[in-house]
Amino acid sequence: MHCSGKLEEYIMKLLCKSATENFISVSRSIEYMGDKFVLVTVSVDVPAPAKPYLFQGGVQWRLYGEAEPLTVSLDVRDDISPNDGILREIRFFISETVTQESNSFCNHEKLRGLPVFSFDRKETTDGFYHDVKGKFNFQLVDNTLYCLFDGFEVAAMVEVSNQLSCLLDNQRILAGLALQDLSDDEIDVLKEANLM
Repeated sequence: MHCSGKLEEYIMKLLCKSATENFISVSRSIEYMGDKFVLVTVSVDVPAPAKPYLFQGGVQWRLYGEAEPLTVSLDVRDDISPNDGILREIRFFISETVTQESNSFCNHEKLRGLPVFSFDRKETTDGFYHDVKGKFNFQLVDNTLYCLFDGFEVAAMVEVSNQLSCLLDNQRILAGLALQDLSDDEIDVLKEANLM
């Protein structure tokens, strides 16, 4: 289905097909942008292989809630998966109160590696992005910040690094994110922005 610029209700979902160990590092920044406004950026450094490969472009999957979208950027490379996307960057704003919870997702199935997501290019606008209308909320459990997509129940976690996990539902659809091992300084940014 072609998006033609309008927001769709969870039509294109990101299906986690597999996980690969092909990555060097994950970096994260949590930046104060103003009262009730924090920018979170998580970047995954995927190394180029020793032999040549074909980079087939990138795709952005954008989940729009009440404010700015949550953006998942994927790269399509034939050395990892010729028709699927590997996680390159996640960027979102926190502008709603972060609730503090005592429950965690530690009882769910755990996988390790860099997720490889399947998507249908026919559902993207010009083959580059897809906008989805939906809501997400934030929970802080100990020193882990969960970004949970409404309408999904978490069944598994793919631990990309000690800083990032992708949350999946029982059909392996992306259902949220977990930013682990937040430092005191990162939590202080949320407090400074009056989000906790």
